[in-house]
Amino acid sequence: MAKNKYLDTTAYEMISNMQQEQKQTEKEQREIKTQRIQLIVRPSIYEGIKKIAVMQRKTLNAYIGELLEAELDKPENQQLIDKYNEVF
Repeated sequence: MAKNKYLDTTAYEMISNMQQEQKQTEKEQREIKTQRIQLIVRPSIYEGIKKIAVMQRKTLNAYIGELLEAELDKPENQQLIDKYNEVF
């Protein structure tokens, strides 16, 4: 019985992708989540972000965390943080 090279390549790619995802997850886990915040939002906003999180197969907490991280990564916000650090 001949080996199917396509299946072998696909399996290798899947394993390789899983290893890359695991490395990325390990990096993200270095900083432990310990801070809590409480948000009060309009019901329509809550329903909208909850639906987006479900469709992306994420928890609401994970989705909101990603939104906040994206804001921190913006250059204009990083400049504000740097200015804050200089002043305070």
